[in-house]
Amino acid sequence: MFHVTDIAIHIAVVTLLYLVLLKLKVSSKLSFALSAFFAVHPALSQAVSWIPGRNDSLLALFVLASLLTLDNIFLHLIFFALAIFTKESALFLPAVYSFWMFWVRKEKFPGRFMILVLSWVSVVFIWFCLRSIALGDDPVKYSLGSSILAVTGNLSAVFLYFGKMFLPFNLSVLPTLVDSKLYLGIISLVLFVIASVVWRPKNMMIYLFGICLFIIFLLPGFIRPNNFYAPDFLEHRLYLPIIGIIISLSQVVRLDRKLFWVTLIVGLGTLNIFHSQVFSNKLRFWQNAVIHSPSHPLAHKNLGAMYYFDQKYNEAEKEYLLALKISPTEAMVNNNLGLIYLMRGDKIKAEEYFKKELVLYPNYDNAHANLAMVYYQNGDKEKAEEEWLATVEINPDHKETLKNLAIYYSQVKKDPVRAKYYYSEAVKRGVVF
Repeated sequence: MFHVTDIAIHIAVVTLLYLVLLKLKVSSKLSFALSAFFAVHPALSQAVSWIPGRNDSLLALFVLASLLTLDNIFLHLIFFALAIFTKESALFLPAVYSFWMFWVRKEKFPGRFMILVLSWVSVVFIWFCLRSIALGDDPVKYSLGSSILAVTGNLSAVFLYFGKMFLPFNLSVLPTLVDSKLYLGIISLVLFVIASVVWRPKNMMIYLFGICLFIIFLLPGFIRPNNFYAPDFLEHRLYLPIIGIIISLSQVVRLDRKLFWVTLIVGLGTLNIFHSQVFSNKLRFWQNAVIHSPSHPLAHKNLGAMYYFDQKYNEAEKEYLLALKISPTEAMVNNNLGLIYLMRGDKIKAEEYFKKELVLYPNYDNAHANLAMVYYQNGDKEKAEEEWLATVEINPDHKETLKNLAIYYSQVKKDPVRAKYYYSEAVKRGVVF
């Protein structure tokens, strides 16, 4: 049902885009061609085929719906609220609405505009209060200065996204600037500027509105609070910004070469079919990540996990070691290597890697539990007990450890009181003995 609803959302967005273009007085045929371009574009596959990407398709749905309902304040505010609660970048929407009303539609209704402003402020205030209740002490701290630095530091990603819009031949599930071919974006941007100069926009305000929409919803994605990894620029974040470029293109391109449009849409659709296969299973997904982002440790770590689950332990070991080579402090990798060595019967190496994990991440419960198993198998039951107790202190819901402690105190330590305690705690959490 998640995939069915993702497709339904995408169809709805395509329909709304068509209606927005008609409202901008773009011809029905050109509106259809541009909407078809959007519908089959392979760079948007991540927003439709990958379930976590739906935040951007939902945002686009509510943004377009809120634009089309500006004449109905009640409906407009519902869609505006839904947009904000979908993604925080929707806070910039009042600027988009103002541009639409005064420079695109050239309205002169200051009274109605003031009512809208008060309504927007009210919705944002409610959103802010509920957000504060939900998050409490916000774990992600942004300052204006750090946000500006992040955006300016990642500005070259504009070339990355432009390349994916017009020359989508380097698509990736986990793109980074380091591993991406930015020249495709530079070529695309140059061609876009040349086309805009040569063919001149029919309506400059609509053209600029599209550019404004592109910038407003693309740049917030450049702000990254987590500096542990090199920033990624996932393709689903292009879903709404590309609509801005399509609106600008509607004022530049012509429909006099129908064969070109048919060839373009069929070509993009074919690329989409092939690229969407990347999302068909977890192994293909992370294989694509490693192929296109070989310097990203997360890609190697997660591909290693997929090989491990498929019992391809040699391949898993190779990917884990590559992840550590790139980032020696990568979380969980040492622990996962320890599991491979423990499975092979190499307890010395397994113990070494579990301890390495705990040096880096002393509160990682699974590493404590796995080290306990090594100690227990080596006959050092006192150390095993220490590690099991450390595990449940960190994570009282660690089912396997609760079960092990219940058995240990019952059969080894002959301590019925503690055995009963851990038995009842395990049973509470659904453990079957």
